[in-house]
Amino acid sequence: MFDTIVNYENYWIYNEFVKSKGEMTVDVNQQIKKENWSNHFDAIHCILRDGIDDPSLSKAKINLIIGGHEVGLTIPDYWLNLILWSLIIKSDDEIEPKHIFFKREITAKTIKNYIDEFFIKVHIEDINFLTKNNMIADALYHIAKVDEFADLFVNSINLQDDVLMMNAIPEYYNLLHPDMSKVDLQKANEYGMECIGKVRDYVLKSKDILGYDHIYTNAFRANESINIRQLKEYAISIGTKPDGNGSVFPHVINNSYINGGVIDLMDYFIESSAGRTAQIISKINVGSSGAMARKIGLNNQGTRLHPDPHFKCSSRNFIRYDVRDAKELSLLVGKYYRFDQLNDFDMGPIKESDTQLIGKTIYTRSPITCQSHSEGHGICRYCYGDLYFINRDIDVGKYPSEDITASTTQLQLSAKHVLVTDIPDIELPIKFVENFVRSAETISLIEDRNYNDIYLRFHVDEIFKDNEDDVDDTTNTVLDYNDYVNKFAIIDHKEEYPIEIDKIDKFYLSEALVRLTNMKRYQTDEGEINIPLAVLAKEDDQTIFYTPIVNNEFSKTLNRIKDILDKAAVTTSFTKDDLAQEFMRALLNGGMSKHTIHTETILSNQIRSAYNIFDRPNWNNVNEPYVLLPLTKALYENPSITKTLDFQNLASILKNPSSYNKTAPSTIDYFFQEQPQLFMNQPSLTNKDIKNERKLTDALVNEEIWYE
Repeated sequence: MFDTIVNYENYWIYNEFVKSKGEMTVDVNQQIKKENWSNHFDAIHCILRDGIDDPSLSKAKINLIIGGHEVGLTIPDYWLNLILWSLIIKSDDEIEPKHIFFKREITAKTIKNYIDEFFIKVHIEDINFLTKNNMIADALYHIAKVDEFADLFVNSINLQDDVLMMNAIPEYYNLLHPDMSKVDLQKANEYGMECIGKVRDYVLKSKDILGYDHIYTNAFRANESINIRQLKEYAISIGTKPDGNGSVFPHVINNSYINGGVIDLMDYFIESSAGRTAQIISKINVGSSGAMARKIGLNNQGTRLHPDPHFKCSSRNFIRYDVRDAKELSLLVGKYYRFDQLNDFDMGPIKESDTQLIGKTIYTRSPITCQSHSEGHGICRYCYGDLYFINRDIDVGKYPSEDITASTTQLQLSAKHVLVTDIPDIELPIKFVENFVRSAETISLIEDRNYNDIYLRFHVDEIFKDNEDDVDDTTNTVLDYNDYVNKFAIIDHKEEYPIEIDKIDKFYLSEALVRLTNMKRYQTDEGEINIPLAVLAKEDDQTIFYTPIVNNEFSKTLNRIKDILDKAAVTTSFTKDDLAQEFMRALLNGGMSKHTIHTETILSNQIRSAYNIFDRPNWNNVNEPYVLLPLTKALYENPSITKTLDFQNLASILKNPSSYNKTAPSTIDYFFQEQPQLFMNQPSLTNKDIKNERKLTDALVNEEIWYE
C-alpha cells in the first residue's frame, strides 16, 4: 500500500497520512488558515502526483473535523475541496459541513453554483469586484491543474463498450443499426434523435448491464462533453443535410460514421456540403454581426452605476414582466419588484426559490426607467438589483454589449456544428406559383409568360430595410438586397390576391424592383406602389425576390435580435415593457441566457424623452411619455457629439445643425482632444455640470480649461 508515495519531504504534515498507510485526522478550522492554505494544497497535490496510479490511494481517506462533525474524504475529493474552501478560508470565514463539495457530477455548472452560493452571495457587499474576481481566478487556476492527470481519465471513446452492450441487449444493436429506408425524408433526423435518446437511457443503466459504467456514462450524466447531435451522426445515422440553397438534399445518408460512413460519391458530396454551407453563413453573417457589435458597444459604453449603494431613485415607472417559467425567473434574480406599480412597495430581491412568481405579472425596477440614470448620475442600486455589488467597478453598458455580441458571433462561427436545416417551407397561394418560379434562394418571373395587366402591389409603410441607411457600415457602399417585405399583393386583371408570410421570414427586393418602387409614376397618394410585371419582364435579370439561407437553429434568433434593437418598424412597435420582455425571450430562445439587467441596460440607452430627443424621460412622472429609438438612430441622435462622430457618415453629421446642440460628455471625448492629458484624472462630467451655456465641445481645442 502506497508503495510509490515515498517523497516524504514534499508531503509536509501529511507525512503522517502516507507513513501510516492512510490514517490521519485534520481539524479543518484549527489547522487550515489562509496563511498556510498553499502548504496544505501543495502537499496533497504532490501525493496525488506520486500516487495517482496507486489503487490504494483512491480508497484511503483523511478524517476531517468540521464544525464538531467528522467526515472522511479521499485524497482526490480532499484536493478539490481544498481548492473550493480557499475562497471561504481567505474570506476569514469558517468551514462548515455544508461547505463540503461532494457532487456525483463535477461540472462547470456545479462548481459555479458552489462559488455563487458560498462565496459570491455571502460577500456580495463587503468584498470588492476585483478582489472577488482574483480570488475566483486563483481557485480556477488550481482546478485546472487536474489536467496533469488527464492521461488517466480515459477521456476517449471506445467501441468495446458498445459491442458488449449489443451482445447483452438486442435492441441496443438495432438502435445502432437503424433501417432508415422506410423513414420519410422529413423525419429522418428526428428518428435518429429518438434512437440516440434510447441509447442514452441504456448507457445510464450500463453498470447494471455490464458491471461497470459505459464510456459515455459520465458525459451523459453530467450533460457535458458530448454533443448529442454529433453523436447521432457518429453512432446512429448521418441523416439528411441542407443543400445550401434553401432546401434539403433528397437523400438520406443511412450509415453512421462507425457503421459504414460515407461510402459513395453521392454521400460524400452531400456530407461535404455542410461545411461549405457553414462557411457561406459565417462569411455572410459574421461581418454583419461585427458591425452590429460595434453599434451596440458604442451606444452603451460609458454607462455607469450610482456610486452610493444606499441611494434609491424616485422613479415612479417600472418594467412589466410576465414570468412564464423557471428559466425566465432565473433571469430576474436579484431584481426588486412589486405587483402594482402605483399602489405597492418594493419587494425583493428576487431569488431562484421564489417559484410563486411563476405565472404572475410583476413590475420590476429597471435601468430603463431609473430616474438617476436619466439625470446622468448613474443607475441606482435598486434599479440595477443585487448585481450592483458585482458590477459596480466596471462599465455596465460595455460589458453586456460585448457579452451578447460575442455569444451571437460565436454561434455563427459554429454554424457547422448546429446546421441541421434551412429555409422553412413557406406556403404560398396558387396565384403566386402561377406567376413566379422559385429556384434555390431566388424568386423569378416565368420565362415567356404574358404579364399584361398583372401587377405587384406594395404599401410604402410595409417595405422595411435591414440597414436603415442603405449603406454598408464598413465599406460605405450601397447594399444589395437591403429592402424587404413580409406581405404584398398580386393584382391579376384587377383581382387582388394578398400574399403574407411570417414576420421573421423576409422577401428581399431585387435591385430592379427597388428601383421601380422608388419611381413616382408607380406610387399613389395613398402610399400604394403598383409595379407592372410586364415592365419587370423587360429587365435583363428576371429575379424579383431573394430569400436567404436561414438556419433555424440560430439565424432566426440572431435576425430577431437585430430587428428588436435596430429595425425602426419593429423597435417602435413595442412598448418599453414588451420590448424588454421580447429581447429577453429572443436571447433565451437562441440558447443565450442573459440576465435581464444586462438587456435592460442596453435598451435604456435607446429610450428618449418625447419632448426632446437628446434628453431622457423624467421617470418621476407616472406614465411619462417616451420614444424608443432603433440603435442606428440612437447613435445619430446621441446627445454626445463624439459618439455620433465616431459612428459613420461623418460628412452628413457635420452638416446637420442638430450636431452643434450636443453637449453631453462621453468616455470617448479624450480621443477627440488635441491634448487629452490636460483633462485626465479629473472628476467625471455630467450634463448637469455644464454651466453658462458653455459646450462640451470647448474641451476639444487646445486650451487648459476645466469646468468647475
